[in-house]
Amino acid sequence: WLCGGRILTVTCSRVGHMFKENKYGFDGDKSTVIRKNLMRISDIWLDEYKWIFDAVSRAFGPDPVMTHAELKSRMARKQLRRKLNCKPFKWFLDHIMPEIKVPSYSDDYFGELTNYKTALCWAPLEDGYIGITYDCFKHRILPENHFSLDFRGRLGHDHQCVYMDKHTLLLKKQPCECLTDSNRAVWSFHQIKEYAGQLLYEFDGRFWCPVHVTNIAGIHYKEQMVQMHQCNSSDPYQIWSFTYTLVK
Repeated sequence: WLCGGRILTVTCSRVGHMFKENKYGFDGDKSTVIRKNLMRISDIWLDEYKWIFDAVSRAFGPDPVMTHAELKSRMARKQLRRKLNCKPFKWFLDHIMPEIKVPSYSDDYFGELTNYKTALCWAPLEDGYIGITYDCFKHRILPENHFSLDFRGRLGHDHQCVYMDKHTLLLKKQPCECLTDSNRAVWSFHQIKEYAGQLLYEFDGRFWCPVHVTNIAGIHYKEQMVQMHQCNSSDPYQIWSFTYTLVK
């Protein structure tokens, strides 16, 4: 796409994946090789979006050291990209995959919010309440399921803020500018397990934590919902993980 190529869909065609019995071998540590390949792609193609890959990658530890030959090969690919007059990566996001949600530089966490116990994730309902969905992916974010937590303590979804409805203790979203002092609060993420922890909501001098429940409140009765309870770090239904941690 970026350099003038095309992908054609042949009428009535079928595409299959043939798995070989012997596994592919890596010249060195598998995770290091894969990470270097991803670093190479990021550096050559992502332009101003490269910071996102770097921020996610840092959450898994320091980057592997590139050899002189690897750096030289990278430069050759950048020169080829310029020679072919390839489009910027922003063009790909705008025209090929406009549904992709891109994190803001202010975000510390981004992606689906998945429960540690049930492996189900948050999803906004039509009336703005936050429910639970089975339609989750670990390495691909469904656009409607993405949430973010920024350095200011704002938990957001699609440019709106998530807050606690103090009448039902359910979570709801609305435009950030519409929040009042009575429902405006600061969120934080307290890590308990590797890449998982509690979301803390400081409100009215107390800390509340979201938990996966079968709702018994009047609205969305008996539905799977996200409701605020007193924090209990030993309750697995209160432990959540974001798809991505962004380390600047």
